[in-house]
Amino acid sequence: MYACRGNFTVIPGARPNDGVLDLYIASPRRFRQWIKLAWRLVTRQPKRDDQVDQHSGKRVGIRIDGKDNYQLDDDIVGESTTLTAEIQPGALTVCAPAPAPPAPHQ
Repeated sequence: MYACRGNFTVIPGARPNDGVLDLYIASPRRFRQWIKLAWRLVTRQPKRDDQVDQHSGKRVGIRIDGKDNYQLDDDIVGESTTLTAEIQPGALTVCAPAPAPPAPHQ
């Protein structure tokens, strides 16, 4: 799972150390659709009509019509019509908190 500030899950099932690139592509077109999507993320109640696509793999290529900004780690880093990303196992050391221990049974 990928958790953002405020500890809400954006990509269910995503793990930082599994060797898989997880994509979460949100494409609402109207302000109201963005609000609905944000509310569903916060309440953890996604729906099919959220205008979100999720994909995963070792290599991902994206091509769009017309230039658009793209982000890496929440920062806008440029403008492009294509983006290619791939996993290189062992190329990055990931530091993440240890999973919480299970709650004791009472």
